[in-house]
This record gives sequence, C-alpha cells and structure tokens, in this order.
Amino acid sequence: MLKKFSFLFSIPFMGALLIVLIVVLALSTFVESAYDTQTAWAVSYGTHWFEFLLLLIAVNVAGVMIRYKFYKRKKITVFTFHLAFVLILAGAAVTRFI
Repeated sequence: MLKKFSFLFSIPFMGALLIVLIVVLALSTFVESAYDTQTAWAVSYGTHWFEFLLLLIAVNVAGVMIRYKFYKRKKITVFTFHLAFVLILAGAAVTRFI
C-alpha cells in the first residue's frame, strides 16, 4: 500500500507540482492584467483544484522532509527552510478557511 503512494513524497513529483504551480500563477497573472482581479479569482485562485494543488505541495514537502530525514542535526538548516514553506501554506489555509 505504501509503495503505491511513494511517488507523493518524491523529488520528481515535487518538481512537476512546482512547474504546474508556476504555470498556473503566470497564467493567472496574465488573466488578472487583461481583465480584473475577480476574474483571476474565479478562474484559478478561488477554485478547488488550486487548493488541492497547494495541499499536494504541502504534503509532498512534508513527506520529503521525513523521507530524507531533514530533521537530523546535520540537516537542520534544510529542515527549517522547508518547514517554513509548510507553515506558510498552513497559515494561508487558516486565513482562507477560518
């Protein structure tokens, strides 16, 4: 069972997710420039698939931190850097949904 979901915590999957995020954010910026902010929110920022993309990124980063043992003393700076991203996404989720 765990073997099926091991791709969720892989570096190539993280790269693919980040490329998708960059493309979506770039296209949303162009939509916002061409039309207005409400249109960009309706097309991308306010959609469930965008929220799911951010959730996948947070799960992936957390899984990679555990898989590659970033919590060890030797890698504590890398752990802190990646933990900051997870906390930023968690804070954004709290702001958005609560």
